[in-house]
Amino acid sequence: MMRSSKWDEKTIESQLRKLPKIEDKQSKEALFERIQERLQEEQIKERAKKKSWVIPTFAAAAVFVLLLLIIPSFLNERDATIEETYPDFRMETTELPEDAAKIMVVDERGNTGEGFSLIYFNAVQPYDEVELADQLVTLALPVSSGVQEFAVPVTLLAEGSNVIERFLTAKDTFSGEAYGFEPFPPFQINSIVEGEAGILKIDFKTGSLGGLASAQHRPYEYSLIETFRPWFEKIELSSDGEPQVDWGQYSPRSDISLRETNRGYYLFASETGHTFLVRGNVVGAPGNLQDENEVEYPTLEETLQFMKQGDDSRGYRASIPEDIVISKVNQNGKIVTITFAEGTYIENTAVNTAMVEAILFTAGDFEAEIVQFEGIEPTQVGPYFLDFVEVPKYLNFIRY
Repeated sequence: MMRSSKWDEKTIESQLRKLPKIEDKQSKEALFERIQERLQEEQIKERAKKKSWVIPTFAAAAVFVLLLLIIPSFLNERDATIEETYPDFRMETTELPEDAAKIMVVDERGNTGEGFSLIYFNAVQPYDEVELADQLVTLALPVSSGVQEFAVPVTLLAEGSNVIERFLTAKDTFSGEAYGFEPFPPFQINSIVEGEAGILKIDFKTGSLGGLASAQHRPYEYSLIETFRPWFEKIELSSDGEPQVDWGQYSPRSDISLRETNRGYYLFASETGHTFLVRGNVVGAPGNLQDENEVEYPTLEETLQFMKQGDDSRGYRASIPEDIVISKVNQNGKIVTITFAEGTYIENTAVNTAMVEAILFTAGDFEAEIVQFEGIEPTQVGPYFLDFVEVPKYLNFIRY
């Protein structure tokens, strides 16, 4: 129960009148200033409370941004090889063919041991071709191997508004020494411009190529061919504005075709243990004719059989292991279907990624755009799902 009160409104009012008067002698302005000061004090206290959690939040955000900046550059170096991109690619001695490159094997704990392994640079994937279109460039560097010298193309990222500017940047900044290459040939170029209908025009200093030795002729020529082949149809040569150039014992020359018929892709292992794909006509592999009038070029199926043969003395190795049996090859327009013998099992390793890409590029030289693999288990090798695979355009991708 509520206790009744003896106080009514009149009694309360009477008692309040008896209290002493309270007067505030402050002016309205002073009173306003004091209210403002009090409000500011409250705001400062409120900010202090917020800082206790805002600062750690900003700190965490800063760390996150730094990681975004640091990690990609670190991964760009790590992702340079299939082995490092896909940890499962580390291969044991028994899993490799006899012609695999012999280098130091490093396990996940940093222990080293002598063994067989393969450090292979895979192709630019089609989805990267679109994203990196304004940065991609090829650069073919000379190598000396066995009884011959030739050039190996690598795909790089470089700055420039067009492929010519990117080429000029790449040749001055990428030596290739870390991968077993010699520097790009020291051509004395006056100018290099793009002409019409896929023609590249290069003007050299007069006499700068006349003294080429016989051993330099082919690697120098293939350095130009393999560098510009993905981008142009032909190179027109001139000297100080005049048509033709003196090109060693093959003088004079007015142009270089970038559309030589090619049959097959093979493996080249450099002295540093890195492995790359090379075109069969560059290394003189079987089925690639020096004189097109001698015999007919082999078919795609015949070319794939040739790719099981290597020649260490000439510096190239088989790209398809001898025990891999291809039972049928069928081409229907831009689509090629390659059927392997029943029960073919291909492990997800770097050497098999190289084999798949060698087949893809070879099919591409036969005008194929899509390759379907049948009879292979498992269905994924490296970045490829072997149902319908789009033929890549740029091989040996090095992110440096």
